[in-house]
Amino acid sequence: MRKTFNKIIALVIMISLAVPGVHTYAETAYSTASETAMAAEKLIAADVTVGKPKISLAVKDDAITVTVKKTENAEGYLVYLKAEGSKKYSLAGKIEKDGTAKRKFTISGLADGSYSVRVKAYSGETYSKYSKVKKVQISFDPSITYSEDGVRLSNNSSDFVLITDVVPDAILEIRYYSTYNFVGDRIDGYEEPLAFLTKEAAAALKEVSDELVEKGYRLKIFDAYRPQKAVTNFMNWALDAEDTRMKEYFYPELEKDVLFPQGYIAEHSGHSRGSTVDLTLFDMTTEKEVDMGGTFDYFGELSHPDYTDITEEQYANRMLLREVMLKHGFKPLEEEWWHFTLENEPYPDTYFTFSVNSVNIRDEAPDVHAEILSYWNDDAKAKKEIVSYMEAITKAGSKDYIPVERRIAVFDLDGTLYCETDPNYFDHMLLAHRILDDEDYRDRASDFEKKVAADVLVMNETGVQAENMEVNHGTAVASSFKGFTPDEFYDYIAEYKKTPMVSYEGMTLGEAFYRPMLQIVEFLEANDFTVFVVSGTDRFIVRGLIKDSMLNIPNNHIIGSDETLVAPDQGDTDGLNYVYDDNDKVVFGGDFIIKNLKMNKVTVIVQEIGIQPVLSFGNSTGDSSMAEYVTTGNPYKSLAFMLCCDDTERENGSISKADKMRSLCEQYDWVPVSMKNDWTTIYGDGVKKKSK
Repeated sequence: MRKTFNKIIALVIMISLAVPGVHTYAETAYSTASETAMAAEKLIAADVTVGKPKISLAVKDDAITVTVKKTENAEGYLVYLKAEGSKKYSLAGKIEKDGTAKRKFTISGLADGSYSVRVKAYSGETYSKYSKVKKVQISFDPSITYSEDGVRLSNNSSDFVLITDVVPDAILEIRYYSTYNFVGDRIDGYEEPLAFLTKEAAAALKEVSDELVEKGYRLKIFDAYRPQKAVTNFMNWALDAEDTRMKEYFYPELEKDVLFPQGYIAEHSGHSRGSTVDLTLFDMTTEKEVDMGGTFDYFGELSHPDYTDITEEQYANRMLLREVMLKHGFKPLEEEWWHFTLENEPYPDTYFTFSVNSVNIRDEAPDVHAEILSYWNDDAKAKKEIVSYMEAITKAGSKDYIPVERRIAVFDLDGTLYCETDPNYFDHMLLAHRILDDEDYRDRASDFEKKVAADVLVMNETGVQAENMEVNHGTAVASSFKGFTPDEFYDYIAEYKKTPMVSYEGMTLGEAFYRPMLQIVEFLEANDFTVFVVSGTDRFIVRGLIKDSMLNIPNNHIIGSDETLVAPDQGDTDGLNYVYDDNDKVVFGGDFIIKNLKMNKVTVIVQEIGIQPVLSFGNSTGDSSMAEYVTTGNPYKSLAFMLCCDDTERENGSISKADKMRSLCEQYDWVPVSMKNDWTTIYGDGVKKKSK
């Protein structure tokens, strides 16, 4: 810094000699208020060199910590990351100046794999050369997550077995699969009437069963492994003071609001660790359940194992079960005679989240319903990719397994699910119809609206989009349908959807969905995916187009460009000040809010979905930000698919546009979809493109 300051002084002196009225002696050059000194500092800023940084990496779970040694003249650092197989580095973050000798930056949420890291130092607008590239391997179990209170959660079922596979004599009466339990409904996560335990707990239970069979008893299982989501179901039920349907059967002596404080229901259950079982004895001679002097899941003192206000026989039955369970390594719960946990449980600090179903406990790969994709050629790369992906992420115990709640897919609409150009976007043609053909409105249309409609017609003929068309079109849609209720708008769109397609025989606007892509949606939903449409088209237009169509996506899973909504009498009153009453309704306010394209697609996904999707489907650069967001830094295996409009015989394709998209797919590791080569049909056998 002293050398730099001396350079400034010297340059100020030289400038002073050349500028009339400026003193030439060195003392004046020290004046920090001098404009000349400030100008000189700017002149030599480019001469300030920044040293190349030295870095080291450390790995923990799914995170890389980058440590940078303090570099000469550096104000901060830019950290770049590249995953193995990727062709480019992405900016992972920025380390600000903090005055320490070593600065650290953590990149978290990384998937299993190899990564390269490099760093640039900067000072103002001057940058150093890249640091030496450091490589590191991330190896962690993606099935492990943590709850908000820091509890370790896992969806890995690989160490679990069916109790009946190990203890064939066991009788199952899985109460939480039925409605006869203290809640009164089937409990979340119990998808089949099965009982799982860890291998260790099941082996110990086999020893218990063998001894009891010799005494003339079989084990009857009420519950074993319990998914964390079931415990959450219990907690939510406990908070609903009004729901007391099962009180007389399970907690007649207690008020519901004490069940949680007194520990009958907990935020985390030992059952979710996989080595706890609720059971009783079944007498093989009488072929009846043994009388224990109380029933399973009764909340009260009667259920305590040492409760003595029961018959001697009932007490002896409890002690027999307790004695044999203790002998073979289980410890009891002092509040419930039926509840036992393996003393040396293999997962004392892990709570599991996978559902109780046969898929989650079998070793073979699940049936991913690949036969749904009948409109796809078997040799299509995209089909192979999505089927292979599904096999990997649905197999319990796989390192790529994705829990159902994280199976989120996002789709663009135009050019991805629906015909994009015939001769223009659906929403563009709808606007032109409203402004130019609708007898109820065309005489009231504004000059601005007419100009936008005219631009649509020019785009129809030339394919060239007018300047600022994206925003102008959204603005015109909002103003021209001002005052409509959403339902009135849907009815309007329903009528317009009956219009025959311009370029195709046997198809209306409402039927112009790509059949192979509809199968992709069906394929995902069959494998427990939640599907969202994230479109640049007005949200309500998309809802109207999809309503009563062959694409079954609910309204709350449709995201698009937005316009204002108001009450008719609201006027200019802000929504914070206006109170909706029973005579009101909601109508379009006439003002355009946002065009949902490019980066805006990412922000609405974060705002409205709140979970990073694992699959993205698009067709244009307007979808590229969405694709990159889905595939960058995702803790789960993720893919982005891009449609290439390369079919000019069955579709209004564009070879140049398709080639551009293929190039982008290669650059960003997206999966290209060829309409021409991958699909056996586009719109179905009954549709034919008109000859020109």
